[in-house]
Amino acid sequence: MAHLNPETFMLRAREVCGAENVLWPDPGSAICVRPSTTAQVASLVRSAREQGCRIRLGTSAEQGEGAFVLLDLQRMNQVVQQDPVSSWVFTQTGITPAQLEAHLNREGFTLRCHFSGHGASPLSTLFSVQVPGFHPGPSIHRLIAVTAVWPDGSTFRTRVSPRQAVGPDSRTFFAREHGGAAVVTEACLAVFSSAVPSGYETLAFASLSDALEAAFSLTGRGPLKPLEQALEFDRKRWLLHLWFWGPAACVAVARDRAAHRIGRPVGGIQAQGEGPAREFWQLRALTEDIPRAAYPITAVELAHLHLAPGDFVSCFSPGVAILYTVGSRKTDPVFLGESADPVVRDWLASFNESENNQ
Repeated sequence: MAHLNPETFMLRAREVCGAENVLWPDPGSAICVRPSTTAQVASLVRSAREQGCRIRLGTSAEQGEGAFVLLDLQRMNQVVQQDPVSSWVFTQTGITPAQLEAHLNREGFTLRCHFSGHGASPLSTLFSVQVPGFHPGPSIHRLIAVTAVWPDGSTFRTRVSPRQAVGPDSRTFFAREHGGAAVVTEACLAVFSSAVPSGYETLAFASLSDALEAAFSLTGRGPLKPLEQALEFDRKRWLLHLWFWGPAACVAVARDRAAHRIGRPVGGIQAQGEGPAREFWQLRALTEDIPRAAYPITAVELAHLHLAPGDFVSCFSPGVAILYTVGSRKTDPVFLGESADPVVRDWLASFNESENNQ
């Protein structure tokens, strides 16, 4: 690795992005750089490697301490191109879902997914976060193609592949390892017509087991399956919030499913109507004072779950769900060129230490 030289990198960063977009309060803090194009990111990554500086993705609010470069992509918030015929949008990943939705709504389109309180976060951070509808499992349903920068500063773009193509999905790899394997700077996302309305429904259950069985029974049922489900505890009962994308009649379908004993054939299932569910989705705003973290949990863990106030569970599938916790600490940073797997990172640290001792 090159000799650490942050001063030289800072001067290069000012040339690339402008002095007003490079923050370095003191030599003991990180150098925060705010690029606006993929070419600038590539130049910064290349320079950081030459000067021995590690790169971390984040925002200027997370400045922190340490000899590394903090890439803040929030200036990269422009929509590059939109194709209303093929129903896709090509955008920089510094844009937030709220900003992208506002742009799409003016054109009569929507992302058709709920970001569970991450609407104000840059799109780039959501590649590494479990987001219902957008990132519910091992694949990313909305992501069509990406533009990214390798750790050596070279740029590459994935192509749109036909559905019958076989082999590993590179989009999933780069998105899940965003910042660890490469920096994703642009993304092509599928969009949908906003003329189709949303439908909401909340079902109440006397026990967690009944609520879970109903949630898993509804999962994967089409064509009016819920686009998103969320489970929360309301004093003495468990509420299952359903969010549909389709005709308004889908709410009546949900109510009809409850009446015909979705889950166990026992009493105690009560349809609460669309009010509680609509309020639930709208109130989940992410702020700096209320950080929210997502953790995957198994069906076994779900069965013994005790939710704290403000926590909720969503993104149900037969094998896993996502637990959203409020007020928990943020996850450890992942540095460019380093694996996100803590086991791999510990092994590399011990290997490098043994190499230096020899």
